[in-house]
Amino acid sequence: MRAGKSPLVPITPEQSLGAREYTTFASNTGNLLYFDAAFKHLSIADEQEVTPDFLLTQGYNDKNAMAERINSEFDHFVIPLSDSFKPGFMDRLDLLAELVEKLKIPVTLLSVSVKCRLNETFADVPDEVNRNAKRLVTAVLAHSPAVGVRGEITRDYLMWLGFDSEQITVIGCPSMTTFPQLKVVKRAKTVEKLGFSLHPSNLGTGKMVRFQDKMSSVCPNSQYIMQDTTDLALLLWGAEFGMPDWNHPTSIHHPLYKERRMRMYVDSRRWIAEMRNFDFIFGPRFHGCIASVLGGTPACNIAWDMRALELARYHKMPYMLYKDLDVDKLNLQELYDSLDFTELNDNIALNIANYSAFLQKQGLQFSIDNPEFEAKMAEVFPLFAKPIVPLRNESADDEALINRLRWLWQGRKTDTLRREATYMNEWDGGVGNYPAPDMLWKTRAEMAEQRISELERRMNDRVIDKIVRRLRRFSGADR
Repeated sequence: MRAGKSPLVPITPEQSLGAREYTTFASNTGNLLYFDAAFKHLSIADEQEVTPDFLLTQGYNDKNAMAERINSEFDHFVIPLSDSFKPGFMDRLDLLAELVEKLKIPVTLLSVSVKCRLNETFADVPDEVNRNAKRLVTAVLAHSPAVGVRGEITRDYLMWLGFDSEQITVIGCPSMTTFPQLKVVKRAKTVEKLGFSLHPSNLGTGKMVRFQDKMSSVCPNSQYIMQDTTDLALLLWGAEFGMPDWNHPTSIHHPLYKERRMRMYVDSRRWIAEMRNFDFIFGPRFHGCIASVLGGTPACNIAWDMRALELARYHKMPYMLYKDLDVDKLNLQELYDSLDFTELNDNIALNIANYSAFLQKQGLQFSIDNPEFEAKMAEVFPLFAKPIVPLRNESADDEALINRLRWLWQGRKTDTLRREATYMNEWDGGVGNYPAPDMLWKTRAEMAEQRISELERRMNDRVIDKIVRRLRRFSGADR
């Protein structure tokens, strides 16, 4: 199964960050929620064992050798995805499709979505995305009766690409079926402990600067809940990415950093458990909201793209559109008081029924409640890393120490090459971050050549796409 690690394996934040190019959470800890949910549902004691692929199936390696290994060692390949039909994931989609085309076993595409802004149509999706999405779905359907998608918008997108409705099943996000008895309750009358999120795609906008300032001031106990690779590097090593900007929480000089009002989690169950200590979670990170409701805590999402919108609609998650967010007029307490979670709670059983029917159609054994898995989880839970918080930065000496740590860290590239105390996965043959001989990785020269060819192709495709778009606008064909 596509996943960074087993949810039953506790590792340190440093190991998680240093685990290859992708980290164990594929660059965004929101991925852990659906990785771990799928792992739980499909892990059937003595009958069906799940092996995480350490995200190697989407990497630059010998796909013939990898396909041969998967075909010989496994009975099924499960691919949980997120908003993967997008320009930033094209290389990985192509590599996954290349692998799936070589497989001879059943394949399940477990929930995927297209990334579009709210003011865009499918005609605005780059042709390169369309080609790669179509290639992967076609490859999967050669091994599967249907693909799972996150919402009706992605279903309509795939039908727009030419697929039949019978080949597409809307199942939402598997993470929302983690706990069958889930119930969100508004425990607090007054919001005192607030958690809020920010998204890197709109972090630099004036509206989101005002939003973060308001969220950090309206509740003295508010915390910024972080999710990305760069966030973890900032917390662990004081690493600042891009141009330093003290207006944004990407610097050791930002007030939220200096006041240690930032939090991040590298295990989904620790994250969910910690959310029970909050009164309310609010922001544009949809899986940040899911972690909250999985802990029974109210949340409201700021839907800024089609992916978030279709998930909110399917799971009945309270939301507001990004364009409707008026930070100056926003009253957090009034927003909290207005939220009703009856629909979300009542919809859980239907979500589980749809998801279960899809897994059954795929020929997979599954258990939604899975008491055996939960018993194992209870045993290892105390070993999961506590929340990662900023290093202390209250004096010039503190800052000097952070700068020294940052230099010693030597960045992400060096981090992924460490030999000592690295996270070791079965797919590595027990050698941590270093590829085992039996993985038959291509030489560095071959990998570099493939990467250069792919970048050249993508650049040519984008130039053509841009020309076509301009011609369409000029001719009025897209009006």
